[in-house]
Amino acid sequence: MVEIADVDIHQIVELRRRVLRANDESAQVIVASDHEKGCFHLGITEDDCVVACVSAFALPCPDVASTNSWQFRFMAVDASHQGHGLGRALMTRLLAELRGRGADVAWANGRDTAQGFYEAMGFTIVEGSAHLSPETGLPHHRIYVAVTTEGETVHG
Repeated sequence: MVEIADVDIHQIVELRRRVLRANDESAQVIVASDHEKGCFHLGITEDDCVVACVSAFALPCPDVASTNSWQFRFMAVDASHQGHGLGRALMTRLLAELRGRGADVAWANGRDTAQGFYEAMGFTIVEGSAHLSPETGLPHHRIYVAVTTEGETVHG
């Protein structure tokens, strides 16, 4: 069984850098939102090393009218642990945590290479939201899902 727990930002910096920024030492992997009240980080640890993580921030979704929406960022699974369901477990826990906080919507700027994963998790890909990430130069789309009731669909 996978154990998912709250982690400190400093426990996930290197994983973010390695997985999401091609191990670029000069890449920005900590953002101001990481330290804001209410922000939280979840991680899966193996042998005292975080091998998967995601962070969440209370921010309005640009595509859905919501009174309590959260953006998640920096979803990362170490390459040696990909394909084993850790991402799905982490996302399931994130959505449960947000549901417990009364969230209506979870959203992100998801990498196009991960669209299949997010669609399988029930996310809607926002048509016309294609953009290149300023941090990575990689193609992304905005994605969102309702978190108030499992299986419910929210439309903007």
